[in-house]
Amino acid sequence: MPWHTFPLTHSGLARVRVPSDPGPHPVFLFLHGWTGNEHALEPFARWVPPGLWVFFRAPFPQEEGGYGWIPRLPQGRRSTVEDYAVAVEVLDTWLPMLQAGFPQGRWEAPHWLGFSQGAGVATLYALHRPRRMATLASIVGFVPRGAERLVREGMWKGKRVFAAWGTRDPIISLERAREMENLLRRTAAEVTVCYADVGHKLGAPCRDALKSFYRTAH
Repeated sequence: MPWHTFPLTHSGLARVRVPSDPGPHPVFLFLHGWTGNEHALEPFARWVPPGLWVFFRAPFPQEEGGYGWIPRLPQGRRSTVEDYAVAVEVLDTWLPMLQAGFPQGRWEAPHWLGFSQGAGVATLYALHRPRRMATLASIVGFVPRGAERLVREGMWKGKRVFAAWGTRDPIISLERAREMENLLRRTAAEVTVCYADVGHKLGAPCRDALKSFYRTAH
């Protein structure tokens, strides 16, 4: 299956794998974490179904290397929904570009998979644009301050969400993980949650749970 490098606005980039037949195919969008790039989440592709895969490179280069979804914040300040407004706007620009470039996909409701900061962006986008989500998988994710204001009763009813965290994660505390879990459950989605005895990564039990989650994705 061919891969395409697709330039985007705001210095972004997408690496796209396109199935050989015309489709339409389910669309899987992969959003890396802070200091990642378009290759960072390729290992996760082995656990998702066949489809049109899009691996994003976020728009903001970081001093430490790699890219982020928002400009670097002052040390010690927790991010807010307002900090991520630009990320939502960027995705609103990118998705129509990708749909025009790759019409083989079912773009009306993609499957979102994000890691860490990318999981926060994917969650926020789905809260802003609930109809633009088929499923959401959040790996060691979090929500910025103010995200609870975006939740409306029944907004994700009939949709499926997966979320996983490590109980020894030095970056996303258990408190922040529980905070996000509670928010996800308020959306009326069917939520699958997994905790594993690992750090800032997807533990083996949660990897198996993610594979099971995607068995019914289409």
